[in-house]
Amino acid sequence: MKQKSETTKVVKYFVTEMELQNNKTPAAFRTDNGAEYVTKDLKGFFASKGIIHEFSPPYSPGSNGVAELLNRTIGESLTAMLESSPTHDKKLWAEAVLTSVYIKNRQPHSALKELTPYEAFFGTKPSIQHLQPFGRECYIHVPYQKQTDGK
Repeated sequence: MKQKSETTKVVKYFVTEMELQNNKTPAAFRTDNGAEYVTKDLKGFFASKGIIHEFSPPYSPGSNGVAELLNRTIGESLTAMLESSPTHDKKLWAEAVLTSVYIKNRQPHSALKELTPYEAFFGTKPSIQHLQPFGRECYIHVPYQKQTDGK
């Protein structure tokens, strides 16, 4: 998202993607009181989908402690991954964030009665056999037929 004015479009896209790919509609959407979330268009969209729009209290980031802790956890794992990477390449920060969240969603959580978030959402245990150390050197296999077509 480049501008806050794109918020409604992005939220609608997210909800539609959840419905089409997972046959699930979010029950609630929690946001701050930012003007980009308090539009007639977004209110109408939430109402049409039966989504409860919850607002965090203004000027009290402490009331959203779970999200703040998650942000801190992701930030700390991002730093650890980038520092442990053989190249220390800061350009990989986005991949490190995605990897951190991917791993976090595959770890048991006490609020879910020791289920993983992945398991709670999809109903099956996640596989972690494919995980590799972050920053590991890898190569792409290009079949011989593709190598000779001049591209």
